[in-house]
Amino acid sequence: MLKNTAIPASFLFLLIVVASCYSKVTISVLEPGTYILPSSLQKVTIYSIPGMQSTPGLFDSLTDLYIDRETDINNIRQGYLDGLYEIMSVSPRFRKVVLSDSVFDELLSYGNLTWNAVDRICRHDTSDALLFLSKAVSYPARQNNSSFTWPQEYVDLSQIQNISKWMIFSPVTHQQVASYTYSDTVSVAPELFLDPENIEYVLYQNCYVMGRAFGEKLCPHWNDAGRIMYVGPGRELRKAMAFVADDRWVDAGAIWDQLSESQNRKQAYFAAFNLALAYERDDVLDQAVLWIAYADSLRPTAASSAYKKVLEGRLRVKPLLDEQMAGN
Repeated sequence: MLKNTAIPASFLFLLIVVASCYSKVTISVLEPGTYILPSSLQKVTIYSIPGMQSTPGLFDSLTDLYIDRETDINNIRQGYLDGLYEIMSVSPRFRKVVLSDSVFDELLSYGNLTWNAVDRICRHDTSDALLFLSKAVSYPARQNNSSFTWPQEYVDLSQIQNISKWMIFSPVTHQQVASYTYSDTVSVAPELFLDPENIEYVLYQNCYVMGRAFGEKLCPHWNDAGRIMYVGPGRELRKAMAFVADDRWVDAGAIWDQLSESQNRKQAYFAAFNLALAYERDDVLDQAVLWIAYADSLRPTAASSAYKKVLEGRLRVKPLLDEQMAGN
């Protein structure tokens, strides 16, 4: 006898009600980097080409990988600079971040820049400092857990170890402000290397990922964070949701503020939870922590407990973020 797979109407209604209680939203949060730069460093020029010599047909220490001898290896290494620029150019830590004009490419001599070159570039861009990729090396990671079976004639490149060295130079005073060595491993879908047409693209993406990763170490940066927001039940919560959809968070906050004093503890919980989210969105983390703690006291749930830990963690690193943002 076949089972009746129809969903009872009462249960279907329950599913709809439960599903309509919250919605997943994404907010941008400012995360701290690792390094602390001088507060006077506000405008930065990134030198637009890597400072390394290239051997035709060879990409760093990936010696078993065939690359056309006509390929400009520095075009692949450009990924480091593109990834770094993508992070730094939108970081509120800096007033201005630019890539140097191509007319200055010829100033690079045997992988080095003179102080006169640094002065000329920074004067042209009215920058406080020049950021220079002085060295970058990629090679197969020693330990590889790939389950992919490589043909005998191919080298295993599903894990690429990358080491890059970056320097920051100050014009006029002719000082090296900082020097950083960054190392990490990039995982690559191994089958991509089996098609020679993909090789240059994959290597560029490897460099691009590393540039972004270093940028996130160098300065405060934006990350997308998934959160939940309660949108019902109740007319007022749905109205607040409509305001949020129209980017009217202040109006939504006014509704949640009133509901947070409701005698209905469930409604008050939903409103307090949403107020924590609103304050986090505005980067007012101390208030966000207070509101999620209040929500958790009204109605302890796994959601409120988890969100409370997230906010408390962000609040703990806030002093580091403030120090990195000094001067802004």
